Amino acid sequence: MIRKKTLSDIRDVLDSHARFTVTDFSIEQKGNKALLIKYNYDDAFFFDVEIPNETSSIPSENTFSRPQDDYKFRAKISPGKISTIENLDFYSEYIFHQKISFWLDCLWEELLEIPVQRQFKEQEKIIEEIKEKLKDVPDEFFSYEDGNELKIKIDKLEAKFNQKFEAEIKDKEKLQKKINDLHKEFETLKSTIFSVKKKSWFTSFATKTFVWFTKEENRKFLKDAKDYIQPLLPDNIKNLLPPSL
Repeated sequence: MIRKKTLSDIRDVLDSHARFTVTDFSIEQKGNKALLIKYNYDDAFFFDVEIPNETSSIPSENTFSRPQDDYKFRAKISPGKISTIENLDFYSEYIFHQKISFWLDCLWEELLEIPVQRQFKEQEKIIEEIKEKLKDVPDEFFSYEDGNELKIKIDKLEAKFNQKFEAEIKDKEKLQKKINDLHKEFETLKSTIFSVKKKSWFTSFATKTFVWFTKEENRKFLKDAKDYIQPLLPDNIKNLLPPSL
């Protein structure tokens, strides 16, 4: 059987983490020498460990050193550092407690990533909708005349946004960064006008625009965004941008 002191030490490790308390977890004994630490709010996250009841010889890297004895642990954790589930082998009770802390760090990182990944999936769905709206755009390159006219429209669009930024952003450093970041995006779009076909270019334009406006710091500029952007688009794709913008 696993000692009560061992269980108490595990609870102390759980409770000492900066982001969790012991009440966030349940500890189940599995037979005489196994423990399952579960995150109470999602069964996908766990620390499953085999508790040894005897010591083992620790292999020494030095051929001339005498091997030392210590407890050898085997564990399966979710999440791991890189993979969803990882297997761990390690020696000593001290390292065992360190591995629990390591797992808690991984768990906290994973919880923070869940809404981010959800947002990525929503963005991917909207990008697919954008591609669907562009299916009737001719699969051809811009003519020299059309491409240069588009560059002029982009310059005018950039000027409108810069005026908006100057009216809204009082901090000069933040203002300059916003202007520089947007200029870089517009220059990228202009530089590819004659390199990719119309369908691909408008897909790139709409995707970059959508992603830019989904950032929280840019949402306050949404009010005038469509009025600025729509003149850039051909008549048959004026409604290219998602309704959410």
